[in-house]
Amino acid sequence: MSEKNELKNRIDNSRYDGIPTAQIRDDYGPVGKWLINRLCLNGEYTTRRVVNDWNLTSEWRIFKAEFKPYQRGNGMSESEAQVEKYLHKCVEEMGGTTRKWVSPQHSGVPDRILFHPDRYPFFIEVKREGELPKPHQWREIIRLRNMRCAVGYLAGVDEVNCFMSNYSNSEYVAMRWLWSHVILTIPDGYL
Repeated sequence: MSEKNELKNRIDNSRYDGIPTAQIRDDYGPVGKWLINRLCLNGEYTTRRVVNDWNLTSEWRIFKAEFKPYQRGNGMSESEAQVEKYLHKCVEEMGGTTRKWVSPQHSGVPDRILFHPDRYPFFIEVKREGELPKPHQWREIIRLRNMRCAVGYLAGVDEVNCFMSNYSNSEYVAMRWLWSHVILTIPDGYL
């Protein structure tokens, strides 16, 4: 068995704990860093910083990069609240959290703010599958984008999965994906 396949088996068997990247570099010597990069390159595996709660230290670990597909019932589209719950669950699995954003003075602000210890905050407007933001929501998305905020919208569970796979690899890749998603769907006259 090759070293790459052996490492894949070790990661797969670790399940949700992952394997510390420092341990891989120790076990495999100079080839360890190359193996980590090769596994993460195709998106099958990802590295994340994990914080140890009892002594507040952190370490990089490698995990299998899989986000479980949302189970839909009876072929019906999920509601906006279900998509928000699913987004919250995915971010929590990565070690972050989300907060509901309600602003009494401004209508149309994004629904959720994503927080993660190693990434910038993201402002996300959540929609049902196939829906687009309303005009006052587009206005707020553009206003926040002009203030250099990471902002966008996700319509449905499939887009949440796509965003989370980018977000788990790099916040910059996620920002580019999110903004290109906005650019492709924004109505005329908003940019």
